[in-house]
Amino acid sequence: PTEPGALSVERVRQELSSRLPEHMVPSSYVVLSSLPLTANGKVDREALPSPEPSPSSAGEGHVAPRTERESVLARIWGEVLRVERVGVTDDFFALGGDSILSLQIVARAQREGLRLTPRQLFEHPTVAELAEVAEQASEPGEEGSEISGPVPLSPVEQWFFGQELPEPHHFDQSLLLVLRRPIDAAMLGRALSALVACHDALRLRFWRELEGWRQELSPAPSEPEVVARLDLGGLPAARIEAALAAAGGALQASLDLGSGRLLRGALIDLGSRGERLLLAAHHLAVDGVSWRVLLEELQTMCEQLSQGLPIALPARTAPFSRWAASLAERARAGGFSGEAAHWLGLPGGEVARLPLDSAGQDLVGSARAVTVGLDAARTEALLHRVPAVYRTGIQDLLLAALVEAMAPWTGSRRLWLDLEGHGREEGAAGLDLSRTVGWLTAIYPVALDLTGIEGPGAAIRSIKEQLRRVPGQGAGFGALRYLGADEVREALAALPAREVSFNYLGQLDQALPESSWLSAARESAGAGQSPWGRRSHRLQINGGVIGGRLQMSFAYGSALHREETIAALAERWVAALAGLVDHCLSPEAGGYTPSDFPLAGLDQAALDELAAGARDLDDVYPLTPLQQGMLFHSLAAPRAGSYITQFQCDLVGKLDLAAFGAAWQRVVDRHPVLRTGFV
Repeated sequence: PTEPGALSVERVRQELSSRLPEHMVPSSYVVLSSLPLTANGKVDREALPSPEPSPSSAGEGHVAPRTERESVLARIWGEVLRVERVGVTDDFFALGGDSILSLQIVARAQREGLRLTPRQLFEHPTVAELAEVAEQASEPGEEGSEISGPVPLSPVEQWFFGQELPEPHHFDQSLLLVLRRPIDAAMLGRALSALVACHDALRLRFWRELEGWRQELSPAPSEPEVVARLDLGGLPAARIEAALAAAGGALQASLDLGSGRLLRGALIDLGSRGERLLLAAHHLAVDGVSWRVLLEELQTMCEQLSQGLPIALPARTAPFSRWAASLAERARAGGFSGEAAHWLGLPGGEVARLPLDSAGQDLVGSARAVTVGLDAARTEALLHRVPAVYRTGIQDLLLAALVEAMAPWTGSRRLWLDLEGHGREEGAAGLDLSRTVGWLTAIYPVALDLTGIEGPGAAIRSIKEQLRRVPGQGAGFGALRYLGADEVREALAALPAREVSFNYLGQLDQALPESSWLSAARESAGAGQSPWGRRSHRLQINGGVIGGRLQMSFAYGSALHREETIAALAERWVAALAGLVDHCLSPEAGGYTPSDFPLAGLDQAALDELAAGARDLDDVYPLTPLQQGMLFHSLAAPRAGSYITQFQCDLVGKLDLAAFGAAWQRVVDRHPVLRTGFV
């Protein structure tokens, strides 16, 4: 702009909206006095500021909340998605939402007195639609510290014990956090003890019998947890990080399966670097979603205790023990039997194995990792603009890029791998698991195939459809593999081993809000697993969005692969993913697939013909018998539109046409049939 304030962002958006497809209109705008340039006179992309995602912050498409319920939901979405302004017609997934963030939406809505399920959020992805199906939350009746006794092993727990690790007590997840303000060790101990009392998974104890492993719940602790204190501030600066990693590893190795001591904390003084809080929990008691819940509750309790207030936590959802028992009962009753054909029909034996650089023992102690990332601009596009183009999830693109990246290495465009999901999909018992702590992860095999598929758009649509064919988000595989009938368990156990695992953890930045008195530390928390255990997969790919950038770690065994081999693979993956993102931002991108309209029963060719040129279809579905009869009869009429129903009324007083137009638009938004076209 030549003058301050001369540039209207809304005017720019309107101009772009009139010239570009909707998915190409930028979601964020940053005004600069000049563009940063490189020495060659080109735009220096790395020097550009990262825009704050605000897909609904400007433009005529914004529809403000109109009811109290919509206002509550819009505020919750804004806080969780970190969007400045949310309109009631904005799509949750287009704003950067994912399945893990949907759990946070459900949990926060419960605290505001609204009962939702993750499934409802997927089926009604706008505030307006969600407000219609939300119910008034009732008082929770979940058991708490009084729960005790035997608990059936869940599928992922049986998978873990099936690894036959030499030191199963040392298989942890940990967080090393920077304390932005001092905290009293005794107060922290009280808070940790309250967490253990509140969440039954933190009180599990395990032992081995001749028939196998067993677990039960122990009573809530009667004494506060003792938080270890360690002073490393007097060490030379060069030795602090090594000493911190050693102390962290020792704390994690001290967890005890037999006694049920599955959560420990330590305060570590690093002198001029400040203080660190180390939290370690055995993986049998927590997963990635659990940590989000525990961190939020830990901060809440410390705030309350520091002000002399009694501990008051949000309403609990279904305890881990109830979920495990419900899953076992459903499996025994044949609730997953309809999925067996899918899992047994996977073509895992037709995919290539990973080439090896050398032969050796693939132990945890030999593991190394290569970490790569997507730049901030493409990450923002991946989160907020790409999903709407092909109606995809972010994982669809990540896996499409992985198949392409693996092909030059394996010589095949088929990939056989294990996917990990959070496992908290709504079950047959209708349990609310949005704030449940425990290891609920679903691990399931997927055979991806891009053989004969050409072009980025075709690759995205193909992978999307292959993943949509997975029943129940994969939760049924573990239930059948470990809890199903004997013949099914044996058949699934005989499937070829998966050498690759993949776990996209979502937007990890959301776990610690900017207002938190905790932040992620850059130092290592030490070894979370025993170095003598055998690695479950030869290539483990994990990561999420951190600091506004997608970052993924490619973990490998140095006894089997050279670093340059895995680094080349990781770089090919980044390049392939960048290409897919760039394609989605191009004018020719976009389209639908059969899974977008499951009621229509169309194949890809028929759908392409039906939806040619259309970019705003909400749904495609069959005609009712009455509609079929009317349209058949109308073939002899000049036009089908000649069948009209009308309603007339007299006005009492003056009519405000603008207000009437807005009211009528709300009616049309509320009833999709008024937006129906016939082809």
